[in-house]
Amino acid sequence: MPLGSGRTPLSPLISLPPPGTAPPGGDAPPPALDPGTYLDTANLALQISVGVVTVLTLFLALLAFLGLREMATIRRRQRELSRALAAAQETRDEIEGKLKSLHVDLEALVMTAHLFHEGQVAYAKADYDRAISSYQQALELQPDNPRIQVRFARALVNKGFNSRAERVLRAATTRDPLNADAWRALSTCRRYVNLTEAIDFAERAVDLDPKSSDNWNYLGLLLRDSERYEDALSAFGEATRVAPREPFGKFYQALILTKLQDDRAAIPVLRDAHADAETLRSARRIKEIWCMTIEWTYRRSLDTPEQEDAANKIVALLAVACHEARDRQAVLGHMTFYLAAKGIDLDAEASLQAFPEADVVSARKRVLREGN
Repeated sequence: MPLGSGRTPLSPLISLPPPGTAPPGGDAPPPALDPGTYLDTANLALQISVGVVTVLTLFLALLAFLGLREMATIRRRQRELSRALAAAQETRDEIEGKLKSLHVDLEALVMTAHLFHEGQVAYAKADYDRAISSYQQALELQPDNPRIQVRFARALVNKGFNSRAERVLRAATTRDPLNADAWRALSTCRRYVNLTEAIDFAERAVDLDPKSSDNWNYLGLLLRDSERYEDALSAFGEATRVAPREPFGKFYQALILTKLQDDRAAIPVLRDAHADAETLRSARRIKEIWCMTIEWTYRRSLDTPEQEDAANKIVALLAVACHEARDRQAVLGHMTFYLAAKGIDLDAEASLQAFPEADVVSARKRVLREGN
């Protein structure tokens, strides 16, 4: 206390402990931070921040890389999809084109079938002009159809257009040498021109298709023309074996048996042929002229006045039905063969007078030339 103040000096209210010492009755204070420690901590924090940024950068870079790859994949797939769509469109266009073509072909096929059927119906009715027209129109749609070619040629033959028919058939056999129907039809063109060649063609048809009764029957007729009667009988027998319910093989056999003076065998065969013909007639599967020809022959074979009268009525109708020269030629050929085989005078035969005289003369000359 200073002198002369008269007071006692005051002690400080708060006494601070020296740095680094604990205050009376308290915990020790935290140690004083060293500046180096601050720097180390700061450096560590910086390093951590840099690491985090680096990791984030790498992560983002990876995402970007993957994203680019994905984008490339997407673009590639888009290109592939575009190509696939283009190919699909081409395929669709191609299919549409084929469908249109198929539609056109189907229409042509249906029309061809219709025309062929019309030709068949006309041919069965001996309406050969209409048959030729129908077959010709069908050939315009299918010019290489062998079945239509043969039917067309047969109709031409029945109209007497043999040269034209022969050209069609020779072209058909050149195109397809295994076409038995074409060879048989070609033999019909050559029958009255070159019998030996006609027989050769008919034999080819039989070799190619021995299961055809038509082939055997026509070969038999040609052998009959050449007076090889036993061979003809054998051919007709094969035709009957192949098609036992058809009348033609039996009818032709009966004519040969009559020629060989075996009426006892001929009449039952004629009866069977007549019954078979009537069955086919009811089903409209045989030309009317052949039904009448077979019936006329059968009734004449019974050799009674009643049956002869019935035969005369039939022949009157038959002459009218044969309005084509080729049909008259074929029918008169069988009639004159039968009458000559029976020893009947052809010049005096009344049934022949129903036909045009020129056709009768031609048939009579032919059958006499064959040795009857």
